[in-house]
Amino acid sequence: MAPETATPKFKLAFPDERSAVAEIQQGINFSGIQALVWAKEADLYAQDDIYCAEFSPTFSCSETCPGCPDGVKFDEENRPIKVNEEKATKADMLQRLDLLTDLGVKHVMMIGGTVDREPELANQVNHALDKGLEVSWFTDGILLTEENRGDPNALFRNHLRNGWLSRVSTHLSMDYVSEGNFLAQELDLPKKKGRVNDFKVDGEQSRRFKSQYGARAAKNLVDAWVARVFINMTVSLHNADQLRPIYDQLRVLQDYAINQNSPTQVLMTFSPWIWRPHQVRGDALQDCQASSGLQTETAARFGEALGQVMELEYQRIAKGGSRLMANSSGFINFFVEPGYRELVVNQQLPYPGGRPEVVQVMPNGDIKMDPMFWGPELKAVNNIFGYRDRDPRPNRNPFTQFQPKDRTWFPNLVALPVGLGRY
Repeated sequence: MAPETATPKFKLAFPDERSAVAEIQQGINFSGIQALVWAKEADLYAQDDIYCAEFSPTFSCSETCPGCPDGVKFDEENRPIKVNEEKATKADMLQRLDLLTDLGVKHVMMIGGTVDREPELANQVNHALDKGLEVSWFTDGILLTEENRGDPNALFRNHLRNGWLSRVSTHLSMDYVSEGNFLAQELDLPKKKGRVNDFKVDGEQSRRFKSQYGARAAKNLVDAWVARVFINMTVSLHNADQLRPIYDQLRVLQDYAINQNSPTQVLMTFSPWIWRPHQVRGDALQDCQASSGLQTETAARFGEALGQVMELEYQRIAKGGSRLMANSSGFINFFVEPGYRELVVNQQLPYPGGRPEVVQVMPNGDIKMDPMFWGPELKAVNNIFGYRDRDPRPNRNPFTQFQPKDRTWFPNLVALPVGLGRY
């Protein structure tokens, strides 16, 4: 038996924050729309305050990507644990979209889990579009892309036929620059079979794998003339040097779209690898260690590269060109300015007064006041995750405070109408 003084393998970085949230959670028994009612009674939001919402048709996922709480879990004998997910009826989920519209929400992101094969996805997206909502959806591109040639597969073509894919923003993961020419006519992608075992051996392999499929899926979406493609980079200790190569790859993709006369708008977002709020809410510590996040040195290198990218963006705007970085200038400068480095490394940005900023609809129809928390916990939580930057209004965006006073503010483009900032 290990001595009591042995150092635990995994540690909480901020145990007092976790204790505070745990105490608050003991009194939470919200379901349905009770969290909304609580927040309204607490005067934490008014009509039209909340611009964005996450809508989760499922939390299930066939992958075991490190850091993701929705992936397949295994028992002590390495057997997958089957989780029976409680889901709301089809009608109830559509009613939740109606409720979001009534609240004044302007943008809905369909996110999982893995939503690519959800049978109700087309109905839900088309319903949201019919309600006048801007819609995004998140996919890693793996389930949409053939591995032998990199071509769009039957599921990709089916989504196009259903009418919604060409009208929405598609978000794809790219944490590492593509290996080889992702625009080549034929491309051998990494084999899908057996990849889960590789992910367990090397945690970063899952992100490298997804990046190859994400790049190719982005090219296929440009060829299909969809409205928008977002490349999302999750920045960690391991890939902080990848920002500029990915940004340059994005410029190649945009030039390809222009040369193909495709109307697709190509954009990029980034966000840090999130560990603090996951630790605080009680997720498995091995999946959200602070040591995997940006450290002082890597945050400095990332900030310097991001500063170069920011200068390129201002030059593009000054010349009348379109932006490629979709994050707000305040969020970008938060990572660029050395004076904020400790806040970046410790993921330390409070929710002002516990105010919710992005609501989430869960697969069973329950509504949370934050994609990670029910709501009352927000008074005790620090979190710099990128979804907090999605509101394009300066007076509602928590990162406006980091905007350089000598530069023009530009908003987050994720939730703004398709076509804004088109070249």
